[in-house]
Amino acid sequence: RAVSDHLWGTDDLHGRRVAIKGVGKVGFSLVEMLAAQGVEVIVADVNDNATDAAATEFGAKVVAVEEIHMTECDIYSPCALGADLNETTIPQLACAAVVGSANNQLAVADDAARMAERGILYAPDFVVNAGGIINIAAEVGGYSEAKSERMVDRIYDNLTEVLRASNDLGISTEQAAEHIAESRIEAARKQGDES
Repeated sequence: RAVSDHLWGTDDLHGRRVAIKGVGKVGFSLVEMLAAQGVEVIVADVNDNATDAAATEFGAKVVAVEEIHMTECDIYSPCALGADLNETTIPQLACAAVVGSANNQLAVADDAARMAERGILYAPDFVVNAGGIINIAAEVGGYSEAKSERMVDRIYDNLTEVLRASNDLGISTEQAAEHIAESRIEAARKQGDES
């Protein structure tokens, strides 16, 4: 939603088209959430049962794993293996943005610049998929689902900050996310030193 707001001035995803590679636990949940928001969903997975379920339950269109990244869409969402975005696949992308939950989506750091050169907005994976680690962190001192949800909801704001910093500083979104993370770590360290 943060990427949609950044690109199109609204975080309403209704009528958008999202291609999802990998419909395991996280990817399937994404299909469910997007379908509920009126998004046209296209899926691919090596597991035919997963794609069949996405098609049957949510009306997702199914394409081959080898073709999903080339599918014309608003947002491409890699939710399977890492290194999906590389010097071979990036020129073939047919999307305005990449927002996925897979870890290490970029094969090499230069791939962020490759996407920027093509005019494709990349939402850094370690910002987008932070929900899992946030949920684990919320277990410290006794789990609170409400606390966890509030923390996860801040991903929207964090990603918005990254996108703005990328524009303001004229750097890739990956570099902006790393810059913000390093600044926050340094601020926390200084605060700890003062305590």
